[in-house]
Amino acid sequence: MIIFIDFLIFLFIMCTFFQSEPTSIEPNDIFFTSINQSIEEWVELKHVIDVYGSGGSQAYEKLKWMGLVLYDYFKNYSQDLILDEIYEFVGQMIDNEFNFIPLDNSLEAFVAKLLRYYQLALANRTDEMACILQESKSKHIERQNKQAQNVDNINQLMSNVNVSRQQEQPNRREEHIENSNEDSEWTLVSKRKGRK
Repeated sequence: MIIFIDFLIFLFIMCTFFQSEPTSIEPNDIFFTSINQSIEEWVELKHVIDVYGSGGSQAYEKLKWMGLVLYDYFKNYSQDLILDEIYEFVGQMIDNEFNFIPLDNSLEAFVAKLLRYYQLALANRTDEMACILQESKSKHIERQNKQAQNVDNINQLMSNVNVSRQQEQPNRREEHIENSNEDSEWTLVSKRKGRK
């Protein structure tokens, strides 16, 4: 019975939310573009989606939906925006949809970026905003390329280690301890394979 009541409450909330008209988005709305780009550049969120599968098979559709919801939120509550409420709103959304609670400052950085873009959009400083977006996108691509290069380097090193381990077949017939250097505190220990 309790589950049924919870389900009815959930249906009521969802119907109320979807009955409201979404804010119309202009095709070239730079603020909407900035929201989507900020979501795309949120490395930590993308990491939990790509590595851990958070958000399920429709995670990338949820990211698009998240952009629309954030756009509506800023447009509908433009007069009453309070920083803590924005943190809470975005935090609840990513927790509910992606089971992600950032423990670093990525949520704060994301919200600060959105607020900066929103203030520029309100001031109609679209040229400045476009420059900032282009610079941010370039830096993001550069970080991605650097990260891919690091992953390639690590994979190459690991394959070299595996090849060299396979080539080394140590001959360990007797167990003995040698001091490799009288002055050194290092000791070389080797074991024999079996008894004679």
